[in-house]
Amino acid sequence: MQKDATKSLDDAQHSLYGLEHTGAWIFALLAMGLAILGTLTGLEIIDWRGQADPGVTGNETIGPAFLTADHFWDGAMLLFSGATAGVLALCLHSNDHHRMRRLDTLHEDESSAWSIEHTVSYLTGIGAVAYVVIGLLAGFGAFGDHDQGVGLTWIWFGLAGSLVTAALHAVSHHQARQVDVFREERTESRTGTPRQAGSMR
Repeated sequence: MQKDATKSLDDAQHSLYGLEHTGAWIFALLAMGLAILGTLTGLEIIDWRGQADPGVTGNETIGPAFLTADHFWDGAMLLFSGATAGVLALCLHSNDHHRMRRLDTLHEDESSAWSIEHTVSYLTGIGAVAYVVIGLLAGFGAFGDHDQGVGLTWIWFGLAGSLVTAALHAVSHHQARQVDVFREERTESRTGTPRQAGSMR
């Protein structure tokens, strides 16, 4: 029974490793796409609103008129959305904790902390994505009369959420070997005394 439970746990960790690695690639590609769109939009090469911005013509691309133009703020929304996707890509790509020391070999406190932090990181990550989607929809006018200011507020909230997600997802420190194990190994290296059978590495 114990062997079956251990195998089930290993299979779950392997599945999460693959899922997060794939998700990291998806968010990385999304980040690059949003960054490119945001840059082209901010430079008015792409116009999502189908109308020229007043006061921005010819070489007049820098100054107050540029900073208040729709294309500038549309580009900002897309770029900050891309930054959020980039943080989530980095977060999911840091998934080595699924191939490290098994949770069933950890102290109960460490195992519980690992599980709680990992679960909450998923929840905050989903929230970050939702905030960015709401922000883009609001900023581009899908929700009534909202403008880019409202959209950016939601997107910035999503960016903050992605940073919290990355912080919580860094759970590998809970799988580090205990200090007494390091002392044991140092003692063994000095004295040549073998480790006790069954001690965890």
